[in-house]
Amino acid sequence: MPPSRYANQPKRIVHRPALLYISCSDLLRYRVDSERFSERYLYSPGSIGHSSKLGLRISLILTGFRASKSIHSSIGNNHLFPMPRTIAIGDIHGCLAAFDALLKAIALTPEDTLVTVGDYIDRGPDSKGVVDRLLELRERVNLVPLMGNHEEMMIDVLERRIEPYGWLNHGGVQTMESYGFSGDLNVVPEAHLDFLKNLRPYFENDTHFVVHANYDPRKPLAEQPTELLRWVKLTEMMPPPHVSGKLAVVGHTHDRNGEILRLPHLVCIDTYCYGGRCLTAMELQSGEIWQATREGELVAGN
Repeated sequence: MPPSRYANQPKRIVHRPALLYISCSDLLRYRVDSERFSERYLYSPGSIGHSSKLGLRISLILTGFRASKSIHSSIGNNHLFPMPRTIAIGDIHGCLAAFDALLKAIALTPEDTLVTVGDYIDRGPDSKGVVDRLLELRERVNLVPLMGNHEEMMIDVLERRIEPYGWLNHGGVQTMESYGFSGDLNVVPEAHLDFLKNLRPYFENDTHFVVHANYDPRKPLAEQPTELLRWVKLTEMMPPPHVSGKLAVVGHTHDRNGEILRLPHLVCIDTYCYGGRCLTAMELQSGEIWQATREGELVAGN
């Protein structure tokens, strides 16, 4: 039998098993750099996609999966890219060690959105450090910081709109101590005050919305009363599902046992970090949870 005319050509069957193991879940989970992938695997001579219907079908499937950030994959030397995440973090209340532990575990990328539900200050040991960290995060991720009732109190006091006693009795003393207060309210940096004054009332995407405290189920988020958004606890009023049909994610109403409140239409992620429980972060689409203690020990998550 005469030798095959392909006998001396390098074998490229290594591409076949790698390509066949791209599953539907891979396609849903990742956006693939289809241009680089097609050039290397579908149109190079000898690859399984060269002049084949299979290659064309795979190329069409992959067309919508464009790359934004590279991670190493086991599929040959190809690269897959994680979908951007939207992560909500509960009431931090000056617990910088817990906040930093969550940030390390979550490993945010520039494509991720981080929604912080408010109450960054008061009660815990390092409110200034928490605001410093938020300012740093704003430069490298899509940060959506919401305003809580504690930020509202602090701003009103610093701008002399209210007397300080109510705020000081609800954690303001610890906050001012973290800034080195010795009698002058101007000890708070202007950059911090500007940041706090420009916090947002809510976050909303196609499937979820995030507010600090509560909401009116009948009104669009842009028309929500400030009192509900920042002050009214779930123990005072448990709202029914919102008219939008979206899942609500809230803070403000802490659970003294450190448990997440899960209802079909609402999740509360204030898990009483400053009181000795934990700080909680949740990825909105997957529901993945990370938790860390006030001292910075990771107790749930990677």
